Amino acid sequence: MLRAAGHSVTYAAEESPRAEDADLLARAMREDRVLITFDTDFGDLVYLVGRPASCGIVLFRIARVPAAERPAVIANALTARTDWPGHFSVVDERNIRSRVLPDI
Repeated sequence: MLRAAGHSVTYAAEESPRAEDADLLARAMREDRVLITFDTDFGDLVYLVGRPASCGIVLFRIARVPAAERPAVIANALTARTDWPGHFSVVDERNIRSRVLPDI
């Protein structure tokens, strides 16, 4: 759905399904992409381990949304804002919370 809307998307499960989270984050930084994930480990990488992530991370916590509706929820959330870079954001069924990433 994101590709169909004209977004440049790199999907780790297609290109590098066994990649480590740290490698995916480093790639997002190199390619100046916002990292979109369902994996809470990326928050640990940034806030506990201290990995740089100025590219921005968007964590989706939408488990209660039926699978068929998730692509639309994701696309709508991503188009609702333009300030993803430089922020760690959490999107759930009700809202979007965002905070500035630490300078590392």
